[in-house]
Amino acid sequence: MGTAPAALYTYLAVQAFQPDLVISTGTAGGFKAKGAAIGDVFIASATVNHDRRIAIPGFDRYGVGKLQCVTAPKMRRDLGLKVGCCSSGNSLDWHDMDMKIMLEHEAAVKEMEAASVAWAASMFGVPLLAVKAITDIVDGDQPAHEEFLSNLAAAAQALQGVVPKVVAYIAGKQIQELYE
Repeated sequence: MGTAPAALYTYLAVQAFQPDLVISTGTAGGFKAKGAAIGDVFIASATVNHDRRIAIPGFDRYGVGKLQCVTAPKMRRDLGLKVGCCSSGNSLDWHDMDMKIMLEHEAAVKEMEAASVAWAASMFGVPLLAVKAITDIVDGDQPAHEEFLSNLAAAAQALQGVVPKVVAYIAGKQIQELYE
């Protein structure tokens, strides 16, 4: 959990195994305004960092670090998955500035790893497919930690049902084929 460990593990794994694709799975908060509900599974269209605030022109883009992800439109349709921008940070809660960045980038999900996984994989030119199940509603009225704990089992069950189907779907395909 967290961006630094995720980046390091991804870097080491990609260096050791030289994959064609990295898949990041896990749980996330979802935005009701973007159609998220508890247990929904999203594929990330892009990743951003919402808590790397650098208020210097040019450096601000580096801080956000937006990277595109593999969106696999046919697979999403076939498996009934949602799509949206995934915003990563190092805290379960959020600061007003974090929310401003998430809204600017139209985040559908908020979690703690995918942006750093995408960054580490991109150092090797390897694309990312991020699959995230919703545990809590970021723009809802319940405290995130309570809602997360209440719904973790349901989100984990949704992931356990979807991830094997995702792996089976992409097995043996080239990245380009995931867009056909």
